[in-house]
Amino acid sequence: MTRRVIVSCIVLIMAAACGKSEQQKQTDEATKKLEAGAKQVAAGAEAAADEVAKGLQMMAQGVQAGTNANVQVVDKDRLKIFVPDLTGWARGDVKGEQQSMMGLAISSVDTHYMKGEARLDLDITDTSFSQMLIGPLTMYLNRGFEEKTDEGFKRSTTISGQPAVEEWNTSTKRGEVSALVGGRYIVSATGHGVANLDVVRKAVEAVDLGKLAAVK
Repeated sequence: MTRRVIVSCIVLIMAAACGKSEQQKQTDEATKKLEAGAKQVAAGAEAAADEVAKGLQMMAQGVQAGTNANVQVVDKDRLKIFVPDLTGWARGDVKGEQQSMMGLAISSVDTHYMKGEARLDLDITDTSFSQMLIGPLTMYLNRGFEEKTDEGFKRSTTISGQPAVEEWNTSTKRGEVSALVGGRYIVSATGHGVANLDVVRKAVEAVDLGKLAAVK
């Protein structure tokens, strides 16, 4: 039902219920107020829609500004060769994916490892030097960064000469280690129900980071 049909229905119902002219005047006045209010709501919705459209346009421009058009994304199948076997862990299938949108191209591969109830997830992503993808990680890569809570910690570190950040939650036995390799590739491992953070760190160390950094 349109706004005008709804208002008309309200008028008819109120007119049928009221038999006095004074009440009819009050109904007419109420109808006018309803229509005026509806117009304000419609105007506000149109303004909000304009703001959303502007925001999406700015986001698209930001994505394009954060990409390097001269960089060719590495094919997912080339990344698969860097997924290691981990001694004592059963590795699952290695899956790859490539995406390209608004000038941003990325490729990634991922797999998981199991040992009893413990699980490790590993993924390798070619960001094509996109600051949209690298930015959220680099803010934690400054040397000396450290954050401690009652549950655990998060701190910057280095792995095979590459800047990295590691995080550990004592109560959940969950750890995460992410390294920025060659300023381009993100190698990240997440452990669930693992004994300690070293288990997760070793998964990242098992990737040949030096060789990965040289891939163009």
